[in-house]
Amino acid sequence: METGIMERLTDLLFEKIVGNLVKLLGGALVLTILLQILARYAMNHPFSWTEEFSRLVFIWFCMLSSTITLKRKLHIGIDFVYNKLSLRSRKRVEIIIHLFIFVFGLLLLYYGSKLLLTTIDQKTEILRWPSAVYFSSVPLVGMFYCLLSSVEILKQVKRTV
Repeated sequence: METGIMERLTDLLFEKIVGNLVKLLGGALVLTILLQILARYAMNHPFSWTEEFSRLVFIWFCMLSSTITLKRKLHIGIDFVYNKLSLRSRKRVEIIIHLFIFVFGLLLLYYGSKLLLTTIDQKTEILRWPSAVYFSSVPLVGMFYCLLSSVEILKQVKRTV
């Protein structure tokens, strides 16, 4: 598949779909915590489910936000050394960085899947949802890291040739 098509597909997936999901999760997180505060201090009767639900939403919010950070290249980098390199060396460094991200994504995918399988029968304490709901974000994000790093590697290789 051509890199231009892959870039458009990843733009659609991460800027539109995942981006809107992250916004929705962020709103749900704020509303859930506000509801908990209101119930605890105004009504003097806290809800038992809000802490567990907000924890679940926070996990998914952070994991999915990290993919958008990777897509937009907003992750931490050391510019001082990078800016001293020649253009050709920068491209090589980019490829190496994204190879490491790809391997990290594979590790998340593999071990996250193992974790998911071991927790599939367990239930959360209060909501009684499958614990896999928490841990399913790990292999999904691993797959997203592999996808994003593959697109970047192909883009850099194409520019180098």
